[in-house]
Amino acid sequence: RFNRVSEGKWHGGSPPFGYILEDKRLVVNESTSKWVEYIYDEYAKGASTRDIRNSLVAKGVKTARGKEFWSIGSVEKILSNTHYNGSYKVVDSKASEPTEYTVSCPRILSESVWTQVQVLRKKRSKSRVRNSNQKHSYFLKGFLKCGGCGRFFHGRIQERQYDAYYCPSKERRWVKGQEDDSPCTNNRYMRIEETDKLVWSTVLDVLRDSNQY
Repeated sequence: RFNRVSEGKWHGGSPPFGYILEDKRLVVNESTSKWVEYIYDEYAKGASTRDIRNSLVAKGVKTARGKEFWSIGSVEKILSNTHYNGSYKVVDSKASEPTEYTVSCPRILSESVWTQVQVLRKKRSKSRVRNSNQKHSYFLKGFLKCGGCGRFFHGRIQERQYDAYYCPSKERRWVKGQEDDSPCTNNRYMRIEETDKLVWSTVLDVLRDSNQY
């Protein structure tokens, strides 16, 4: 086992997205590695993981498992995968004392691009935590109700994602250790800016038109 690690041979499962196996070694896959570069380039330009996921789906790019639908988690995994920077960690758990080895592999990204994205990921992560702890007021708070279960909508404001009103039923699925007996199937989101504008303009139109009022 030690020899396989020291020789740089792959002994995991399926190779990471962007690679194929040749003689039990990772080799850059020209047809998919370009999408790794695309993902990092878009993220560096300011796109969110959600934006990138939607773009990959729209372009018909398939995942490493050949699936047509990408999850946000899959994109985040690629953005944190050290393989693209030319190395990865392996733990030899069968040794008398588990030992971690660093194994070299063909890089897909330059070190500068890799480092830039990792710095951005840390900054955005801190920003998301900071924003999640802030209290926000919403124009339609206490007015919008879910058509599926009747609960009042909540608002969500997050970095790099669109602000939205949504039904909080899933967040309250478990209350005091008991499962909610009236689950809601409404998974729709409403963009806050567009919804606020629509309601406000409708109210103004009604007030201007005396017969409607």
